[in-house]
Amino acid sequence: MLDFRKTEADQFGLSFVKADISALLTEQINNFRQEAIKNGVQLNIELPQESIVAFVDIEALVKIFTNLLSNAIKYAATNVKVIALPAPATEDHFAIQFINDGKGIPLEFRDRIFEPFFRVRGNEKPGTGIGLSLAKSLADLHHGSIHLTSGETNLIIFELKLPIRQKIEFKLSSWKKK
Repeated sequence: MLDFRKTEADQFGLSFVKADISALLTEQINNFRQEAIKNGVQLNIELPQESIVAFVDIEALVKIFTNLLSNAIKYAATNVKVIALPAPATEDHFAIQFINDGKGIPLEFRDRIFEPFFRVRGNEKPGTGIGLSLAKSLADLHHGSIHLTSGETNLIIFELKLPIRQKIEFKLSSWKKK
């Protein structure tokens, strides 16, 4: 809730560091395996052969992944698949799709689901309605985007697109005591 308020007040600063997106995504998927099992959901991940490396704010990206994975598992009927797509040679963005086979989202709510505290009518699942809004705000701060690319059928696909590079990047190196 505090992060949500900070993003709404434009007080959430990001520090972009070089990160292995594939490894970070795999770690988050592994953190959600027990929740998926508890909900009777099969959780799969598809990664490119070469790791996706990009400049991101790791803490913010983990929050985006957490919200998208949590929703995907919560609303899935039986399956969740996460597909990481590397940047094509002609583009400077990578994409990650979060796909589940849950109840579709009506077309008229496609844009509204990113509004703070909005919940689709008839939704009996617990929640606050700020997860997607926070994830979208954090993606925007990365100069990226989150879109619902499919939703009326029983296949819900959220696509996160983020740039590989940022205007201000921090190069972190490890140090050793001599």
